[in-house]
Amino acid sequence: MVGVGDAAAIASSANGNTSEQVAAEVTSAPAATARPSPAPTPTLPAAPGAKWTAAEALARAEVEANVVLAERSGVFRTHPTAQQLRLEHASWNPGIDHYDAPDGDDFWERVDGSRSAWGFSWIVDSADVEPTFAGRAKVEIHVLVEDGSPDGEVLASALSILDLDSGRRFSGGRGFFSRAQLGEMNAEQQARSPAAEPIHFGWYNDLAGQGAWLEAYPAGGGYWCVRGRDSVGGGRPDWCAPEDYPGRGMVTVSLSTTFSAAGVMGDVTLFVDAAPGIVSVRALPGDGRELEFKTYAPPPEASINRRFAWITIGEMAGSYTLIGYDALGNQVARAGSDAPGPPPPPPPPSR
Repeated sequence: MVGVGDAAAIASSANGNTSEQVAAEVTSAPAATARPSPAPTPTLPAAPGAKWTAAEALARAEVEANVVLAERSGVFRTHPTAQQLRLEHASWNPGIDHYDAPDGDDFWERVDGSRSAWGFSWIVDSADVEPTFAGRAKVEIHVLVEDGSPDGEVLASALSILDLDSGRRFSGGRGFFSRAQLGEMNAEQQARSPAAEPIHFGWYNDLAGQGAWLEAYPAGGGYWCVRGRDSVGGGRPDWCAPEDYPGRGMVTVSLSTTFSAAGVMGDVTLFVDAAPGIVSVRALPGDGRELEFKTYAPPPEASINRRFAWITIGEMAGSYTLIGYDALGNQVARAGSDAPGPPPPPPPPSR
């Protein structure tokens, strides 16, 4: 899922008229410019057998639509108000396990039985969207709410943005899936998938033969990737770049950890990629320890102009610091991060 982010500004302007122009307009009395009528509000559907009336279902769905607006406020330059929502679609859907939003992209599916649900969609009028879109966008909110649920269970909700110039669509929310975004993810996954056998070139924690290593492999998209790997197939996600771009930092770090059911953080693992001159790194977990590790260059055939390390720093205090050194022992880069918080609690089981 949007996830998500992006942009459309609709602006109007009026050119000032001179007094002579105004007088000419008055005497000639031209016909007023016709303006398109707003789209009619859809009629709320009849719902034989429903527990709620259409008006009750709409009231519950409107609450969720405003939650979506609040949660996605970063999408908009000027936060739209509830009054800018224009109902576009209303439907009664008895006993369904699949629902298609009217945008033709977002859909909901359920594998644990059917639900009777009300579907509503709104257009967000005058949406001023950040910052991907150069100009025009259509912004919609979709809500699917279970009929008669004592808690007003929302089965799915999403904010969907269509770039009217490029045709690209962005979507983000709960419960809905975007066909466009799933297609993009599948294409990216194929581009990053191995096209030949990987080549080992470095070791986890610098411990050769200890069951985990770094490897590089040619990817389906025509470039090379790097990943950490262990003997049971786990490891860090791929580092993939079709080319080294100039703005990449001297040293960048991807942090991962686990949490117990009580929210206690486990060992912290770092996947490091560094500029070519950084041959070693020192990790400071914030508790007085200083841990030193080598970095490794991928095989020459990979043509990757970076060096890599895959390491664990064990338990971590509130933050860590990573320092990069050149071959002469000079400090040439620093990176760091605050300790991650525990993951959010899992959602309650669906009824």
